[in-house]
Amino acid sequence: DLTDMVARERFDAVGLSAACETRAETIAAEIAALRAASLNPAMVVLVGGGLFNRYPELVKAVGADATAADGKGAVELGRRLVVSALQHS
Repeated sequence: DLTDMVARERFDAVGLSAACETRAETIAAEIAALRAASLNPAMVVLVGGGLFNRYPELVKAVGADATAADGKGAVELGRRLVVSALQHS
């Protein structure tokens, strides 16, 4: 389980993907659990998938830091956000 992983190892970023039928409340609870368990208080959380493509306003509502249109964009955005977080810690 991802929550157990971030509790055992330090991660700079994690990414979650959600289909349109996924409930925003489920993703929000997962993100809250990840942040609470994380060894890294500045861990970046990226979200993507159909749910966020269709409703981009949910990104902040679920507690994520950002979204990207595809995997390549997520990696590039994740790198920038991690660098920024490291500079501000």
